[in-house]
Amino acid sequence: MSDDLPGMTTLSRLELAPLHRPRSGGKTERWSWDFVVDGQSLHARIGGDVVGALGWSDAVWESAVVERLQGRAAPDFPPDRVALYVCPECGELDCGAVTASITRAGDVLTWSNFAFQNGPEIVNDAQRIALEPFHFDRGAYGRLLREVLRHTPGPGILPLAVF
Repeated sequence: MSDDLPGMTTLSRLELAPLHRPRSGGKTERWSWDFVVDGQSLHARIGGDVVGALGWSDAVWESAVVERLQGRAAPDFPPDRVALYVCPECGELDCGAVTASITRAGDVLTWSNFAFQNGPEIVNDAQRIALEPFHFDRGAYGRLLREVLRHTPGPGILPLAVF
């Protein structure tokens, strides 16, 4: 659900929901956090065998991801590309990741220019994912990312949202 603010950017609502990759055919079972934008799973819209960059590793990893998602740490790929989804086996970006340009302007944080990447090479048309940019209120976005550090996704865990 978006808030249409007169004369301003339309803001999207971000939630985090448990995302399950079942064990099958030698694939590792993995629980992670899926980004749900305006009620729609971003993972479902993108597809592919990837897991959320949040929710499945240790506290140091999780904190580093949160810092990058907030634009407070160096991005995964310069100048501003941050991994949203990563390899479900090892999390390495070179194995394949879904990235977005994350930029900040005032009280708004924007995800745009979504792509599949397997290294720092410049994104080309074949790698692009057709999604519109998403704009988030930085305050609510930051509160949600701080909250996710206190939770682990898994069976029976409810989605996280901050309004």
